Amino acid sequence: LADQRVRASQERRDEHGAYLAQFYAQLHRRNLHIFERQWGRNLVTATRSLAEAGVIEILAQTATHIVPHLHSRVTVRTQLETGLINIMRNLGQRPTVLWAADDPLTPELLELLPPLGIEGVVAPPDLDQPLNTACWLDQAHQVWGLSADPRLLNHIASTSLGYPGDPLYRAGATAPLGDGTLTRAGAPYDPFHAYARARLHARHFAAVVEEMSSSRPAPLIVASPLELFGSGWFEGGLWLRTVIEELHRSTALRLALPSRLIERHPPTGQRPIDPVTHSPDPVLAAAFRQMQAVVEQYPRTYGDREQVLNQAARELLLAQSGDWDRWQGRAAAYAQAQRAAHLARFARLLELAQDEVLLPVAAREFAELQERDNPFPALNYRLFGAADER
Repeated sequence: LADQRVRASQERRDEHGAYLAQFYAQLHRRNLHIFERQWGRNLVTATRSLAEAGVIEILAQTATHIVPHLHSRVTVRTQLETGLINIMRNLGQRPTVLWAADDPLTPELLELLPPLGIEGVVAPPDLDQPLNTACWLDQAHQVWGLSADPRLLNHIASTSLGYPGDPLYRAGATAPLGDGTLTRAGAPYDPFHAYARARLHARHFAAVVEEMSSSRPAPLIVASPLELFGSGWFEGGLWLRTVIEELHRSTALRLALPSRLIERHPPTGQRPIDPVTHSPDPVLAAAFRQMQAVVEQYPRTYGDREQVLNQAARELLLAQSGDWDRWQGRAAAYAQAQRAAHLARFARLLELAQDEVLLPVAAREFAELQERDNPFPALNYRLFGAADER
Protein backbone atom coordinates (compact mmCIF):
# COMPACT_ATOMS: atom_id res chain seq x y z
CA LEU A 1 0.00 0.00 0.00
CA ALA A 2 2.84 2.41 0.84
CA ASP A 3 4.52 1.65 -2.50
CA GLN A 4 1.22 2.31 -4.27
CA ARG A 5 0.99 5.69 -2.57
CA VAL A 6 4.54 6.51 -3.71
CA ARG A 7 3.62 5.80 -7.33
CA ALA A 8 0.30 7.65 -7.06
CA SER A 9 2.00 10.74 -5.59
CA GLN A 10 4.67 10.69 -8.27
CA GLU A 11 2.03 10.47 -10.98
CA ARG A 12 0.27 13.51 -9.48
CA ARG A 13 3.65 15.27 -9.22
CA ASP A 14 2.96 15.70 -5.52
CA GLU A 15 6.52 15.99 -4.21
CA HIS A 16 5.63 16.18 -0.52
CA GLY A 17 3.13 13.34 -0.85
CA ALA A 18 5.76 11.18 -2.55
CA TYR A 19 8.30 12.09 0.17
CA LEU A 20 5.86 11.07 2.90
CA ALA A 21 4.88 7.86 1.12
CA GLN A 22 8.54 6.90 0.73
CA PHE A 23 9.11 7.59 4.43
CA TYR A 24 6.24 5.29 5.43
CA ALA A 25 7.35 2.61 2.98
CA GLN A 26 10.86 2.62 4.45
CA LEU A 27 9.49 2.67 7.99
CA HIS A 28 7.28 -0.35 7.31
CA ARG A 29 10.16 -2.27 5.70
CA ARG A 30 12.42 -1.52 8.65
CA ASN A 31 9.78 -2.60 11.16
CA LEU A 32 9.11 -5.77 9.17
CA HIS A 33 12.84 -6.54 9.06
CA ILE A 34 13.12 -6.14 12.85
CA PHE A 35 9.97 -8.20 13.38
CA GLU A 36 11.25 -11.05 11.22
CA ARG A 37 15.01 -11.04 11.84
CA GLN A 38 15.38 -9.72 15.38
CA TRP A 39 12.18 -11.04 16.95
CA GLY A 40 11.62 -14.12 14.80
CA ARG A 41 8.03 -13.05 14.04
CA ASN A 42 7.13 -13.80 17.65
CA LEU A 43 6.77 -10.81 19.97
CA VAL A 44 5.46 -12.98 22.81
CA THR A 45 8.63 -15.08 22.91
CA ALA A 46 10.75 -11.94 22.61
CA THR A 47 8.94 -10.33 25.54
CA ARG A 48 9.30 -13.50 27.57
CA SER A 49 13.07 -13.54 26.92
CA LEU A 50 13.42 -9.93 28.07
CA ALA A 51 11.47 -10.69 31.25
CA GLU A 52 13.54 -13.80 32.01
CA ALA A 53 16.72 -11.76 31.54
CA GLY A 54 15.50 -9.17 34.05
CA VAL A 55 15.43 -6.38 31.47
CA ILE A 56 11.71 -5.73 31.91
CA GLU A 57 9.10 -6.66 34.50
CA ILE A 58 5.73 -8.06 33.49
CA LEU A 59 2.88 -6.28 35.28
CA ALA A 60 -0.52 -7.77 35.99
CA GLN A 61 -3.60 -6.27 34.38
CA THR A 62 -7.26 -7.07 34.05
CA ALA A 63 -7.97 -9.16 30.96
CA THR A 64 -9.43 -6.35 28.87
CA HIS A 65 -8.29 -3.26 30.77
CA ILE A 66 -11.61 -2.64 32.46
CA VAL A 67 -12.20 0.35 34.72
CA PRO A 68 -12.38 -1.52 38.08
CA HIS A 69 -14.62 0.91 39.98
CA LEU A 70 -17.29 0.65 37.27
CA HIS A 71 -17.79 -3.08 37.79
CA SER A 72 -18.83 -5.43 40.59
CA ARG A 73 -16.35 -7.24 42.79
CA VAL A 74 -17.05 -10.56 41.04
CA THR A 75 -16.48 -8.99 37.62
CA VAL A 76 -13.15 -7.49 38.65
CA ARG A 77 -12.04 -10.77 40.23
CA THR A 78 -12.85 -12.65 37.02
CA GLN A 79 -11.00 -10.06 34.94
CA LEU A 80 -7.93 -10.23 37.20
CA GLU A 81 -7.85 -14.03 37.19
CA THR A 82 -8.19 -14.19 33.41
CA GLY A 83 -5.43 -11.63 32.93
CA LEU A 84 -3.07 -13.48 35.28
CA ILE A 85 -3.78 -16.88 33.71
CA ASN A 86 -2.97 -15.59 30.24
CA ILE A 87 0.19 -13.80 31.33
CA MET A 88 1.46 -16.96 33.00
CA ARG A 89 0.47 -19.08 30.01
CA ASN A 90 2.12 -16.87 27.39
CA LEU A 91 5.03 -15.29 29.24
CA GLY A 92 5.85 -17.86 31.90
CA GLN A 93 5.79 -15.16 34.59
CA ARG A 94 3.55 -14.73 37.61
CA PRO A 95 3.30 -10.98 38.11
CA THR A 96 3.42 -9.59 41.63
CA VAL A 97 2.75 -5.96 40.63
CA LEU A 98 -0.50 -4.65 39.14
CA TRP A 99 -0.72 -1.86 36.58
CA ALA A 100 -3.46 0.51 37.80
CA ALA A 101 -2.06 3.93 36.93
CA ASP A 102 -4.97 4.96 34.71
CA ASP A 103 -7.98 4.60 37.00
CA PRO A 104 -9.01 5.36 40.59
CA LEU A 105 -8.03 2.80 43.21
CA THR A 106 -10.76 1.36 45.41
CA PRO A 107 -10.65 -0.57 48.71
CA GLU A 108 -12.54 -3.41 46.99
CA LEU A 109 -9.84 -3.78 44.34
CA LEU A 110 -7.05 -3.79 46.94
CA GLU A 111 -8.81 -6.54 48.93
CA LEU A 112 -8.74 -8.81 45.87
CA LEU A 113 -5.00 -8.54 45.28
CA PRO A 114 -3.22 -10.45 48.13
CA PRO A 115 -5.05 -13.77 47.48
CA LEU A 116 -3.93 -13.51 43.84
CA GLY A 117 -0.29 -13.00 44.80
CA ILE A 118 -0.24 -9.28 43.94
CA GLU A 119 2.03 -7.42 46.36
CA GLY A 120 2.12 -3.95 44.83
CA VAL A 121 0.45 -1.53 42.47
CA VAL A 122 1.71 1.06 40.01
CA ALA A 123 -0.82 3.65 41.15
CA PRO A 124 -2.20 6.94 39.85
CA PRO A 125 -0.48 10.12 41.03
CA ASP A 126 -1.19 11.13 44.61
CA LEU A 127 -2.02 14.80 44.17
CA ASP A 128 -2.27 15.32 47.95
CA GLN A 129 1.25 13.95 48.56
CA PRO A 130 3.05 14.17 45.19
CA LEU A 131 6.49 13.57 46.70
CA ASN A 132 5.50 10.38 48.55
CA THR A 133 6.09 7.96 45.69
CA ALA A 134 6.30 4.69 47.69
CA CYS A 135 3.64 4.02 50.32
CA TRP A 136 1.24 1.43 51.69
CA LEU A 137 -2.23 1.35 50.16
CA ASP A 138 -4.05 -0.70 52.81
CA GLN A 139 -4.15 -0.72 56.60
CA ALA A 140 -2.83 -4.29 56.79
CA HIS A 141 0.30 -3.26 54.85
CA GLN A 142 -0.19 -6.09 52.37
CA VAL A 143 -0.21 -3.97 49.20
CA TRP A 144 2.28 -1.21 48.45
CA GLY A 145 1.94 1.47 45.80
CA LEU A 146 4.34 3.32 43.54
CA SER A 147 2.71 6.61 42.58
CA ALA A 148 3.64 8.36 39.36
CA ASP A 149 5.21 11.78 39.82
CA PRO A 150 2.63 14.27 38.47
CA ARG A 151 5.36 16.77 37.55
CA LEU A 152 6.97 14.29 35.18
CA LEU A 153 3.66 12.92 33.97
CA ASN A 154 2.55 16.34 32.74
CA HIS A 155 5.44 16.39 30.29
CA ILE A 156 4.20 13.31 28.42
CA ALA A 157 0.50 12.87 29.19
CA SER A 158 -0.81 16.31 28.29
CA THR A 159 -1.29 17.46 24.71
CA SER A 160 -1.89 21.01 25.91
CA LEU A 161 1.10 21.34 28.26
CA GLY A 162 3.41 18.46 27.37
CA TYR A 163 5.50 17.18 24.50
CA PRO A 164 2.78 15.30 22.55
CA GLY A 165 0.98 18.54 21.68
CA ASP A 166 3.93 20.01 19.80
CA PRO A 167 2.67 21.41 16.48
CA LEU A 168 5.40 19.61 14.51
CA TYR A 169 4.17 16.17 15.61
CA ARG A 170 1.85 14.09 13.48
CA ALA A 171 -1.86 14.46 14.13
CA GLY A 172 -3.09 11.78 16.51
CA ALA A 173 -4.62 8.70 14.94
CA THR A 174 -8.16 7.89 16.08
CA ALA A 175 -9.02 4.56 14.49
CA PRO A 176 -10.29 4.15 11.91
CA LEU A 177 -9.52 7.80 10.99
CA GLY A 178 -6.28 9.54 10.07
CA ASP A 179 -3.86 9.06 7.19
CA GLY A 180 -0.63 10.46 8.66
CA THR A 181 -0.22 13.41 6.29
CA LEU A 182 -0.86 16.34 8.65
CA THR A 183 0.69 17.74 11.81
CA ARG A 184 -1.26 18.53 14.95
CA ALA A 185 -1.39 22.13 13.69
CA GLY A 186 -2.91 21.02 10.38
CA ALA A 187 0.20 21.67 8.28
CA PRO A 188 1.81 19.08 5.96
CA TYR A 189 3.64 16.56 8.14
CA ASP A 190 7.44 16.33 7.86
CA PRO A 191 8.93 13.38 9.79
CA PHE A 192 12.46 14.83 9.58
CA HIS A 193 11.56 17.84 11.71
CA ALA A 194 9.18 15.84 13.93
CA TYR A 195 11.82 13.22 14.74
CA ALA A 196 14.39 15.91 15.50
CA ARG A 197 11.90 17.51 17.90
CA ALA A 198 11.24 14.13 19.58
CA ARG A 199 14.97 13.67 20.27
CA LEU A 200 15.17 17.22 21.63
CA HIS A 201 12.21 16.58 23.92
CA ALA A 202 13.77 13.32 25.11
CA ARG A 203 17.03 15.03 26.04
CA HIS A 204 15.07 17.75 27.84
CA PHE A 205 13.09 15.14 29.79
CA ALA A 206 16.26 13.31 30.85
CA ALA A 207 17.74 16.62 32.02
CA VAL A 208 14.58 17.38 34.04
CA VAL A 209 14.74 13.96 35.69
CA GLU A 210 18.40 14.41 36.55
CA GLU A 211 17.78 17.86 38.02
CA MET A 212 14.85 16.62 40.13
CA SER A 213 16.91 13.67 41.35
CA SER A 214 19.79 15.90 42.44
CA SER A 215 17.49 18.12 44.50
CA ARG A 216 15.67 15.21 46.18
CA PRO A 217 17.35 11.79 46.27
CA ALA A 218 14.22 9.61 46.09
CA PRO A 219 12.62 7.38 43.46
CA LEU A 220 11.04 9.13 40.49
CA ILE A 221 8.16 7.21 38.92
CA VAL A 222 6.97 7.75 35.36
CA ALA A 223 3.85 5.71 34.58
CA SER A 224 2.22 5.83 31.18
CA PRO A 225 0.39 3.25 29.04
CA LEU A 226 2.20 2.19 25.88
CA GLU A 227 -0.78 3.44 23.89
CA LEU A 228 0.65 6.94 24.35
CA PHE A 229 3.72 5.90 22.38
CA GLY A 230 1.69 4.53 19.49
CA SER A 231 -1.60 5.85 18.18
CA GLY A 232 -1.64 8.65 20.74
CA TRP A 233 1.80 10.01 19.84
CA PHE A 234 3.37 8.74 16.64
CA GLU A 235 6.87 9.99 17.55
CA GLY A 236 6.51 8.73 21.13
CA GLY A 237 8.36 5.49 20.42
CA LEU A 238 11.45 7.38 19.30
CA TRP A 239 11.09 9.71 22.30
CA LEU A 240 10.95 6.75 24.70
CA ARG A 241 13.94 5.01 23.13
CA THR A 242 16.00 8.21 23.28
CA VAL A 243 15.03 8.80 26.93
CA ILE A 244 16.17 5.28 27.84
CA GLU A 245 19.46 5.81 26.01
CA GLU A 246 20.02 9.16 27.74
CA LEU A 247 19.25 7.78 31.20
CA HIS A 248 21.43 4.73 30.56
CA ARG A 249 24.37 7.05 29.85
CA SER A 250 23.72 9.12 32.97
CA THR A 251 26.12 8.68 35.89
CA ALA A 252 23.62 10.11 38.38
CA LEU A 253 20.56 8.02 37.52
CA ARG A 254 19.72 4.34 37.26
CA LEU A 255 16.65 2.70 35.75
CA ALA A 256 14.94 0.15 38.00
CA LEU A 257 12.09 -2.34 37.81
CA PRO A 258 9.14 -1.72 40.18
CA SER A 259 9.74 -4.73 42.44
CA ARG A 260 13.47 -3.98 42.69
CA LEU A 261 12.77 -0.33 43.39
CA ILE A 262 10.50 -1.12 46.33
CA GLU A 263 13.20 -3.38 47.79
CA ARG A 264 15.67 -0.50 47.86
CA HIS A 265 13.09 2.11 48.90
CA PRO A 266 10.53 0.46 51.23
CA PRO A 267 7.12 2.12 51.47
CA THR A 268 6.69 4.88 54.03
CA GLY A 269 3.35 6.04 55.35
CA GLN A 270 -0.06 5.11 54.06
CA ARG A 271 -2.03 6.60 51.20
CA PRO A 272 -5.75 6.89 52.01
CA ILE A 273 -7.96 5.14 49.46
CA ASP A 274 -11.54 6.33 49.60
CA PRO A 275 -14.53 4.39 48.24
CA VAL A 276 -15.60 5.47 44.77
CA THR A 277 -19.29 5.86 44.05
CA HIS A 278 -20.26 4.53 40.67
CA SER A 279 -23.16 3.40 38.55
CA PRO A 280 -22.35 0.16 36.72
CA ASP A 281 -23.36 0.02 33.07
CA PRO A 282 -26.79 -1.66 33.22
CA VAL A 283 -26.31 -3.50 29.90
CA LEU A 284 -22.92 -4.95 30.90
CA ALA A 285 -24.22 -5.80 34.37
CA ALA A 286 -27.19 -7.65 32.88
CA ALA A 287 -24.90 -9.58 30.51
CA PHE A 288 -22.67 -10.59 33.41
CA ARG A 289 -25.67 -11.85 35.37
CA GLN A 290 -26.70 -13.87 32.31
CA MET A 291 -23.25 -15.46 32.24
CA GLN A 292 -23.44 -16.31 35.92
CA ALA A 293 -26.86 -17.90 35.40
CA VAL A 294 -25.49 -20.01 32.54
CA VAL A 295 -22.64 -21.25 34.75
CA GLU A 296 -25.19 -22.23 37.37
CA GLN A 297 -27.32 -23.95 34.74
CA TYR A 298 -24.44 -25.84 33.09
CA PRO A 299 -21.74 -26.32 35.76
CA ARG A 300 -20.32 -29.51 34.25
CA THR A 301 -21.05 -29.41 30.52
CA TYR A 302 -18.47 -30.49 27.96
CA GLY A 303 -18.08 -30.83 24.19
CA ASP A 304 -19.81 -28.34 21.89
CA ARG A 305 -21.71 -26.55 24.63
CA GLU A 306 -18.57 -25.95 26.69
CA GLN A 307 -16.75 -24.50 23.67
CA VAL A 308 -19.70 -22.24 22.85
CA LEU A 309 -19.88 -20.97 26.44
CA ASN A 310 -16.13 -20.36 26.49
CA GLN A 311 -16.58 -18.21 23.38
CA ALA A 312 -19.48 -16.37 25.03
CA ALA A 313 -17.16 -15.60 27.94
CA ARG A 314 -14.61 -14.14 25.50
CA GLU A 315 -17.21 -11.89 23.93
CA LEU A 316 -18.30 -10.66 27.36
CA LEU A 317 -14.73 -9.86 28.38
CA LEU A 318 -14.23 -7.91 25.15
CA ALA A 319 -17.50 -6.02 25.67
CA GLN A 320 -16.34 -5.07 29.19
CA SER A 321 -13.16 -3.44 27.87
CA GLY A 322 -12.59 -0.04 29.41
CA ASP A 323 -10.91 1.09 26.21
CA TRP A 324 -14.32 1.54 24.57
CA ASP A 325 -15.16 4.13 27.25
CA ARG A 326 -11.94 6.07 26.70
CA TRP A 327 -12.45 6.80 23.00
CA GLN A 328 -13.83 10.25 22.30
CA GLY A 329 -15.06 12.36 19.41
CA ARG A 330 -15.91 10.55 16.19
CA ALA A 331 -14.05 7.49 17.45
CA ALA A 332 -16.59 7.14 20.26
CA ALA A 333 -19.27 6.02 17.80
CA TYR A 334 -16.90 3.34 16.50
CA ALA A 335 -16.15 2.20 20.06
CA GLN A 336 -19.84 2.00 20.96
CA ALA A 337 -20.50 -0.03 17.83
CA GLN A 338 -17.70 -2.45 18.75
CA ARG A 339 -19.10 -2.99 22.25
CA ALA A 340 -22.59 -3.51 20.86
CA ALA A 341 -21.25 -6.05 18.36
CA HIS A 342 -19.53 -8.06 21.11
CA LEU A 343 -22.72 -8.05 23.17
CA ALA A 344 -24.76 -9.17 20.16
CA ARG A 345 -22.38 -12.07 19.53
CA PHE A 346 -22.51 -12.90 23.25
CA ALA A 347 -26.31 -13.11 23.09
CA ARG A 348 -26.19 -15.26 19.96
CA LEU A 349 -23.74 -17.68 21.56
CA LEU A 350 -26.03 -18.12 24.55
CA GLU A 351 -28.74 -19.09 22.08
CA LEU A 352 -26.43 -21.64 20.44
CA ALA A 353 -25.54 -23.05 23.87
CA GLN A 354 -29.09 -24.24 24.35
CA ASP A 355 -28.19 -27.24 22.16
CA GLU A 356 -25.77 -29.74 23.65
CA VAL A 357 -24.50 -30.70 20.18
CA LEU A 358 -24.33 -28.18 17.33
CA LEU A 359 -25.99 -29.00 14.04
CA PRO A 360 -23.88 -28.40 10.89
CA VAL A 361 -25.26 -24.92 10.14
CA ALA A 362 -24.84 -23.80 13.77
CA ALA A 363 -21.36 -25.35 13.87
CA ARG A 364 -20.28 -23.26 10.87
CA GLU A 365 -21.68 -20.11 12.46
CA PHE A 366 -19.87 -20.90 15.71
CA ALA A 367 -16.58 -21.49 13.87
CA GLU A 368 -16.88 -18.06 12.25
CA LEU A 369 -17.52 -16.39 15.61
CA GLN A 370 -14.60 -18.25 17.17
CA GLU A 371 -12.28 -17.18 14.34
CA ARG A 372 -13.38 -13.55 14.60
CA ASP A 373 -12.67 -13.10 18.33
CA ASN A 374 -10.07 -15.54 19.63
CA PRO A 375 -8.07 -14.12 22.57
CA PHE A 376 -7.69 -15.96 25.87
CA PRO A 377 -7.37 -19.52 24.48
CA ALA A 378 -7.28 -21.00 27.98
CA LEU A 379 -10.44 -19.19 29.13
CA ASN A 380 -13.06 -21.35 30.83
CA TYR A 381 -16.59 -20.01 31.23
CA ARG A 382 -16.75 -21.42 34.78
CA LEU A 383 -14.58 -18.51 35.97
CA PHE A 384 -17.77 -16.46 35.83
CA GLY A 385 -19.44 -18.56 38.52
CA ALA A 386 -20.85 -16.64 41.48
CA ALA A 387 -20.06 -19.24 44.19
CA ASP A 388 -19.36 -17.42 47.49
CA GLU A 389 -18.85 -14.24 45.54
CA ARG A 390 -15.54 -15.79 44.50
